[in-house]
Amino acid sequence: MSLKTIGAFAIVLILLVAGFFIGRALSRPAVLSPYSAVYMASGDMYFGKFSRWPHARITDAWHLDRGPNGEAGLSPMSSVAWGPGPAIQLNEDQIIFWVALRSDSPLVQALKTGQAPPQDPAAQPPVAAGTTTTP
Repeated sequence: MSLKTIGAFAIVLILLVAGFFIGRALSRPAVLSPYSAVYMASGDMYFGKFSRWPHARITDAWHLDRGPNGEAGLSPMSSVAWGPGPAIQLNEDQIIFWVALRSDSPLVQALKTGQAPPQDPAAQPPVAAGTTTTP
């Protein structure tokens, strides 16, 4: 192979890779935020800025806490007693799904301010049969 052929091949390869990433960036709807929800095989759910390159990780992470009575709430990973660093490395094989969150989501607005979002009434545990609740 001549040097010209190798150079031409390298230029074409660079253009293809650049086109792929530019096209991918332009195809994202403007309504999506940089935040994602990541659901793990263990049942853990994380919210934050998710990236899969060079390996799966999440920054500005919040964790879904489930209480013993079925209640749920969010807490920042930075407040965990063992003091994790700014990024959580994730095992790619344990990720069940991830989804980008919309910019207008109350959760995203709360993550931007660093405060836990208001409790979602739909996330409350079901009422046991034979009991009543008052509004």
